[in-house]
Amino acid sequence: RKFSSEIYKKAKALADTLPRGITVRPSGKWQVQLYYAGKSRYIGVFDSKLDAAVAYELARECFSSFKNGDPSPEQAKKNVELMRTAAFSYSQNNDKTQKA
Repeated sequence: RKFSSEIYKKAKALADTLPRGITVRPSGKWQVQLYYAGKSRYIGVFDSKLDAAVAYELARECFSSFKNGDPSPEQAKKNVELMRTAAFSYSQNNDKTQKA
């Protein structure tokens, strides 16, 4: 397929819409991170950009449910685990529906 300005426009639009906290790894998989309690927190790696975007939104939604303030290190660790669980809940449910 030949390179065209239409392909460039689509690629640029895709790059411009890459949500904050989502990066592509050298393996081609998509990594999600979230800034929480003064640190960048690793959420996980996903096979597709869509899965990563959904995971980011789920983790962010979970994050917004936490009480404002400065959590203790132990509470921050528990909260990050909750964000990870929420983030992976979509991809696990998605895998089950695709296999059915």
